[in-house]
Amino acid sequence: MHPCLYLSELLQLIFDEVGCKATCARLARVCSTFTEPALDALYTNVDGFYELLTCLPSDLWALSPPRPTSPYDHAIKSHKDQVLTFKRDMNRDDWDILLSRTTRVRRLRQPRAHRIEAASDVHLALQACPVPPLFPRLRSLAIEAERPPPELSLFLGPELRHLEVAWSAAVLLEKIPLLPTICPMIDSLSTGQSDSGSPPPSPRPPNPPDLSELYRLRTLSIGPRDQDLLPHLASLPSLRNLTVEVSERTPWLGANESYGIRSLDSLHISADTFSTSAKALDALLSCASPAEPAAIHSLTITGESPSLADLVSTICARLSHTHLSALSISNTWRSTENPPDEAADLLPLSLFARLTRFTYTNHPRPVPMSGAQLAHLASSWPLLERLAIVPGQQPAMTGAELSGLSSACPRLKAVDLSVGEDNAVSASASASASSAALSSAGVAPESRPRDYALLTDWLCVWSSVMMADAPFVGERETPVVVVTSEP
Repeated sequence: MHPCLYLSELLQLIFDEVGCKATCARLARVCSTFTEPALDALYTNVDGFYELLTCLPSDLWALSPPRPTSPYDHAIKSHKDQVLTFKRDMNRDDWDILLSRTTRVRRLRQPRAHRIEAASDVHLALQACPVPPLFPRLRSLAIEAERPPPELSLFLGPELRHLEVAWSAAVLLEKIPLLPTICPMIDSLSTGQSDSGSPPPSPRPPNPPDLSELYRLRTLSIGPRDQDLLPHLASLPSLRNLTVEVSERTPWLGANESYGIRSLDSLHISADTFSTSAKALDALLSCASPAEPAAIHSLTITGESPSLADLVSTICARLSHTHLSALSISNTWRSTENPPDEAADLLPLSLFARLTRFTYTNHPRPVPMSGAQLAHLASSWPLLERLAIVPGQQPAMTGAELSGLSSACPRLKAVDLSVGEDNAVSASASASASSAALSSAGVAPESRPRDYALLTDWLCVWSSVMMADAPFVGERETPVVVVTSEP
């Protein structure tokens, strides 16, 4: 064998490129030098823990078709191909073989629709593991099943960084009350709301451990049932990213609570209505005593409502005007009888002078906002780099309005707007700049002649602005343009 193949760094590069697990399995049998890197490539990322058990001796396990005990059970298990059972007890050699694989696993995902289901005797055997944790080097764990597996504690270890489960935090802490002690390195936690089939949490001790002991937690995603976690959020020293799912029936929204979050890199609130989103913002960011507005750098709101006024008013009242740099609002209001007046409702957002990104999505209808109104709003954001109104606004912007927009926002690089024809556009602008930008935008003249012409007009305006003496900081990149032409 060539001496270069003894270099571990080179072997790592080779197996990073292979990708195919079947090929890695064959390479593991070629020579002893390939064995270790091939096994690492095979078991670093695992989808389906019970499939991993088939690496054990064949006299230990067997696969059989699922046997539903009720029509409901059949509906649940119809997507499973086989059920894994054990034919004998596991011995020390079996555990050694399994540990030689699990110690290599860095990412484990247990999908809801996995190919193999485990029988009860398998769960019992796994709970007798002689050396927990079974995955000592595991860094990322995602379990999509509706209820915690009996052997959940075997997956948790001191190296775990990312944990994602499909149940509420209350169920998770009921199952693993010492989670902060077992997994002190967790920096990302996502909980779900699939508590169906799970027993109600039993009474917890007077001083139960809570997530405030996860001192390294930076990213947290919680749902409507995780009310007990909210008082601890402000005390998490490293928390920078928070996602909260709420609905009109969420209990803590009507409790007049103040949770006092002061600073976050990103906050994402997913709600049924914008009124609910406003209540959640008010509760999360308000303090019992008067204080400065919360320093939130990126805010994402998802919901629906015929009016944005209450939501925008709460955003302006609770968020620092000098810290917010990215704002995204997604409105799923579908009724055409009472459409929101976005032009008036969004105008107070002009207070956030340091915005660099703004996205407003309102599927499925275009936003009733004139180009002049949009340009007036964007003129309050001189640092703006990306602007998107999806699926576009009516009436569409003219070239003159786009010229004013680009002058008011000299850093603007990417836009997603409706653009109409403008006969006032100068035809003497740089054609080469237009052609280059058209190529980067992926617009072919033979496939979309009308949009190509409109985009050419727009880029002529943009080129004339770029060649003007208007000051801007740094080199302006070729803009990325998404054009929605008027019908």
